[in-house]
Amino acid sequence: MATKHSQNSLWAFIAWATAALFYAYHQIIISAIALMPEILMNKYSITMYQYGLISIFYTIAYAIMMIPVGIMLDNYALKKIMTLALLIFSAACAVLAFTTSYKIILVTRFIMGGAASFSVLGSFKLAAEWFSANWFASLAGATVSLGYFGSILGNRPFLNLLQTYNYEQIFLALSFFGLGLSLISLIFISNFNDIQEKKLKFSDVYSQLKLVLQNRLSMVLIFYGMLVFAPLLVFKDSLGILFFTNYYGYSKTVACHMMSTTLFASIIGAPLLGAISDRMQRRRPVLILTPIIILITLVLMMLNINTGNEFFNQVITTALTFSFGFMTWGFLLCYTVFKEINPPHILSIGLGLMNSINMIGGILSVPFITYLIDKLPEHYPLMQNSELYFYAFLILPIIILMSFPLLKDIPETGCRQVE
Repeated sequence: MATKHSQNSLWAFIAWATAALFYAYHQIIISAIALMPEILMNKYSITMYQYGLISIFYTIAYAIMMIPVGIMLDNYALKKIMTLALLIFSAACAVLAFTTSYKIILVTRFIMGGAASFSVLGSFKLAAEWFSANWFASLAGATVSLGYFGSILGNRPFLNLLQTYNYEQIFLALSFFGLGLSLISLIFISNFNDIQEKKLKFSDVYSQLKLVLQNRLSMVLIFYGMLVFAPLLVFKDSLGILFFTNYYGYSKTVACHMMSTTLFASIIGAPLLGAISDRMQRRRPVLILTPIIILITLVLMMLNINTGNEFFNQVITTALTFSFGFMTWGFLLCYTVFKEINPPHILSIGLGLMNSINMIGGILSVPFITYLIDKLPEHYPLMQNSELYFYAFLILPIIILMSFPLLKDIPETGCRQVE
């Protein structure tokens, strides 16, 4: 029996917005953790590498859960699983506010990462079910915009709150926010059509996953997305503040400004680049231009151009961080192309696989970078701090270079469902 609410309705918008706000909620926590390396390292007496693990445990769980989440979204009631995920995430946020154990933080972050994986895929699933096909690219971009608005709130505003409150008090308040969002989810989120829940057979899951893995074009899109997204993932989730404070020598306030610029550019770029592609009725131009501009931007950032004037130096860095954040979201079109070249019944599991592999770039890069930051001074004691961060972060433009050979195989769908 179909729902009494129609597609593209206000009810549909509230349901999608609730999942998108969940995505923004989890981004707030990510940014907040990335803002507190010194606080956490001092409180728990941990190294830079151990601090990096706080983010990596989250990202690993987020990546691992993507495929199971995609399967669950296709086979179980959205109301049940989205509300439960929100409750778990909110409770874990409260644990972060009270725990005094580094090991408990790692376990809690792992649990949060698993719960958070429902946010973006749930939003995509609601957009696909509750809205007509021509809305998907725009709503996918809007989901990212809301998420990165959450990242901005977890950046400079969070730093300002730390002047008055300790982070434990702020995290407890955020936990209550999540409980409120859980109630909204319970009321508004549902499937567009009634779903017959069934016990999943491994053979069914394997056959769906096999369709994705054996599709060469799908795998090209998946690995392209992983490579292009990796640098932004490293900056946003873990090491951006450290990069700007140690490599550029900025104060934490200025470093937060640079990260906020990147996040604000992401809010604009994600929906705008999708809209430009829709307007042109072509996908490839944006997908080709994206890694080229990111590479140029990263190289210029690594050069740390010095004009001799501090104000102009910051203007240049702001422009580069804006370009970096804006153009990275051209990669989001690979999700849209994936949708357009695959049958609808494998959409969630396919997008789950894409999101899972997308995380690998950050999962591998962050420990590599933090390990170099910890160990290079032992082998090269005369190395200056700026040189240390230059060599550690040089991996990021190399990752972008690796995406170039994939460009020739990305198909042009003409913005049509070709499957």
